[in-house]
Amino acid sequence: MNPVAVLGKVEMVDTTALFDVESSNIDAVGYDSKRMLLFVRFKYKPLVVWCYSGVPYEIYLAMQDSKSIGKYFHVHIDKKYEHEKIEYKEEEVKR
Repeated sequence: MNPVAVLGKVEMVDTTALFDVESSNIDAVGYDSKRMLLFVRFKYKPLVVWCYSGVPYEIYLAMQDSKSIGKYFHVHIDKKYEHEKIEYKEEEVKR
């Protein structure tokens, strides 16, 4: 784990907590139910994880169960929740 800024606070984010998903656009997602944080890594930017705050667990589950995770994300999550970009160095990312 490494320290990163998550919505203005220094937090620890373990990149191994992200789970690969079947999507043409999204590479992996993770969810912190205690803090209602959704983490999304896109295929085109493997060293960047986006952190979305205030995402209800039900929304996360619905995204996982949807036919198209990418479409669900863009309609129901992207630009609807406060978010922040977390950048990693190549050696920090565990895949």
